[in-house]
Amino acid sequence: MEETPTLRLANPDDVDAILAVYAPYITGTAVSFELEVPTREAFRERMRSHSYVVCTLDGRVVGFAGASAERPQPAYRWNAEVSIYLELSCCRRGIGTEMYRALFELLAMQGYRNLYAVIALPNPGSLAMHQHLGFSPAGLHLRTGYKLGRWRNVQWLHKALVETEDVEETPRSQSGSSTWTRPPSPACFPTPPPACAAPGPSGRPGVGFPDDPSSADLQEPARTSSELPGSIRLEAVAAGLLT
Repeated sequence: MEETPTLRLANPDDVDAILAVYAPYITGTAVSFELEVPTREAFRERMRSHSYVVCTLDGRVVGFAGASAERPQPAYRWNAEVSIYLELSCCRRGIGTEMYRALFELLAMQGYRNLYAVIALPNPGSLAMHQHLGFSPAGLHLRTGYKLGRWRNVQWLHKALVETEDVEETPRSQSGSSTWTRPPSPACFPTPPPACAAPGPSGRPGVGFPDDPSSADLQEPARTSSELPGSIRLEAVAAGLLT
């Protein structure tokens, strides 16, 4: 019997498994605009600066959701660019939606205000998933990236996490510890979900959906957003990502 998918914070030991999921999108698609697979240490550095969530199945990492800086200037530090990558064999199981919801709540608790997704077109499945999760169009860049012999258009999407004017001085993940020591959290799906998804860290754009609209992860979450990251919240506090 197949194990129930489990969500937890990523840790540095996950880097090889994460790169195994990510690499096919770099080498064989225009979903990510990276041209070479990052080194292990380079990707660990990305994980040190922002939060990542992984999904495991049968003890194996099959997908990850992560954040990165939207822009480098300090006035943008309340913004995060988000992305998801998932093994294609795990699609249409609701996993992508679950990972995103957990990551979004964690980022909100850390003090982030705005989320951005950057999607190379065409990718109707990814656009549908992001719109389902509350993203709206924020700009279209025409012929802005060249990969696999073609110029690519890129769609920016935006989601507001917090509407109030009060802000923390700096989001927690940019000022806290980057060492993860908690064991994997309990399964976040009370029962096996009916069906998956996927949407780049810093090789923007990147949302690892195939171009087939039927791949859009439109399943309702197995738990509500407020319930889902409870165990992830404990890990984040232990890691210094939350107070």
